[in-house]
Amino acid sequence: MAGRTSENKMIVTVKELDVHFGGEGGFHAVKDLSFDLAKGGTLGIVGESGSGKSTVLRVLGGLKSFAGNVTLAGRQVGMKRTMDQRRLVQMVFQDPYASLHPRRTVNDALQEPLDIHRMDSKESRICETLAQVGLPVHFRFKFPHQMSGGQRQRIAIARALILEPRIVLLDEPTSALDLSVQAEILNLFRALQRERHLSYLIVSHDLAVTAHLCSEILVMHHGRHVETLTDECIRNDQAEDDYTRQLLAASKGFDRDFIAGIKDF
Repeated sequence: MAGRTSENKMIVTVKELDVHFGGEGGFHAVKDLSFDLAKGGTLGIVGESGSGKSTVLRVLGGLKSFAGNVTLAGRQVGMKRTMDQRRLVQMVFQDPYASLHPRRTVNDALQEPLDIHRMDSKESRICETLAQVGLPVHFRFKFPHQMSGGQRQRIAIARALILEPRIVLLDEPTSALDLSVQAEILNLFRALQRERHLSYLIVSHDLAVTAHLCSEILVMHHGRHVETLTDECIRNDQAEDDYTRQLLAASKGFDRDFIAGIKDF
C-alpha cells in the first residue's frame, strides 16, 4: 500500500528507458534510464552535449520512439497518444526565435494549438496567457522579429501553457538569453509553477540554472544515469562520481553570485 501511495504522488515515471537512433544497431542514445518526477516538482537533467538528456525530453514529449516504460499522470504511454495525453505534456525549446514561425504573429502561434485541440474561449485564453507571462495584449499582433529574445521566450512559454498542461519540458530554456534576462525568465518559471501547479523537467548544461530551479539533479554521461545530486551538493561541490566532479569543475556557468542575485517575485 505504501508503494502505491508513493506512485500516486508521481506524475512522471520512467523505467528502463532505452533509445536508439538508426534502429537497434544504431547509436544507443539512452541506456536503461529510470527516474520519477513528483507532482508539482522540478527535476533537472545535466550532462555534456551528447549525453542523452534532450533525447529524454523528446521521448516524454512523444517525439521519439523508445523501449521501456513511460507513465504520465498514472497512464503508460507510447509514441501514439490521445489528444488529452498530448495536452498533458508541452515543451519550451532552447531557441526562442527558431521555435516561432517568422511570418506568423503571436496571435497565430497561440491560436493554432487551441484550434487543433478544439478548445473554446480562444480570445480570453490568449489574453489571459499573455498576461500570465508578463506581456501586454497588443503583443498578439507582433511578429517574432519585432520582439527581444526575452519577449520571444515569453511567447514560447505562453504557447506551451495555452493548452493548460500539467507537465512542462524545458530544453535549455535560458541558454540563448542574456544573464539579466535569464533571471527574469527563471523567476517567471517559478511563479507559473506556483500559480498553475506545474511539474517541470529541465535539461541544461548550466548548473546555475539547474540548481536554482531544481531540488534534485540527475547527471547523465554517455546515455546513462551517473548519480543524482541535490542543489546543496552542487552548491558545495559535493559529488561521488569522477565524471560529476569533472562536470562541476568544468562548468563555467555555475556562478554563485548569479544564483544569489536572483530574486523571487
